Amino acid sequence: MDIYRVVFSLLILAYACYSDIRKRSVSNIVWLVMAGVGIAFSGYYIVVQGMSFLIPFIFSATITGAVSYIFFRLGLFGAADAKALICIALLFPTQPGFTIFSYNFPLLGTYVPIFFPFALIVLLDAAVLALAVPISLFFRNLHSLGLKEFIRNTALCFIAYRVNIDGLSSVRFARLTHTYEEIDGHLTRRYSLGGTPINSKTVQQLKAYHGEGKVAAEVWVTPELPFILFIALGFLASCLIGV
Repeated sequence: MDIYRVVFSLLILAYACYSDIRKRSVSNIVWLVMAGVGIAFSGYYIVVQGMSFLIPFIFSATITGAVSYIFFRLGLFGAADAKALICIALLFPTQPGFTIFSYNFPLLGTYVPIFFPFALIVLLDAAVLALAVPISLFFRNLHSLGLKEFIRNTALCFIAYRVNIDGLSSVRFARLTHTYEEIDGHLTRRYSLGGTPINSKTVQQLKAYHGEGKVAAEVWVTPELPFILFIALGFLASCLIGV
């Protein structure tokens, strides 16, 4: 049964990755199918195993749902990412039984299990794998920026890169790292958690600000991370090694 659940989940997540990378959106039908199958599998296990499965199921669904909602509201990831984690929580309230290693830790010569939702283990693994993105951005900026500019914007170099305003319209799947607002003739630039959408109005406004000498020719943009890809990879890693 574990193998069936894992194979089914990998197929769903693979399609979600394809859709997210191509369109930056995933149909709700995908998550309804995955959640429905998850509830069916879990319902079977609840009937067979009783309370020993029901309690982890409730705990996993509740905690994962709360964490996913909070992360979504904070703009740390998208709705599809939150739905994927919730569906994984429904399908896998407990860790699959065929992992190579288990997330136990030695304590005085014994092994004490950590009562932690499997879906959040997937999230942690996904976050670790996603570190490849800021590292690549860092080296990209290190190569393209002058030393003085790099030092002045070291923190941004991990999450963003610079784009000329004239070419901003052709940039896909990225957001501005700052918002620009003019108050009493003075332009204020503020960092935007989660980024600011790039649209024709924003581009025209930035071009106008640049023409007035209020902004530089280049602005910082942050890539819209297809985090569902890292969730899929994190799920595979968690299934194989359990950590």
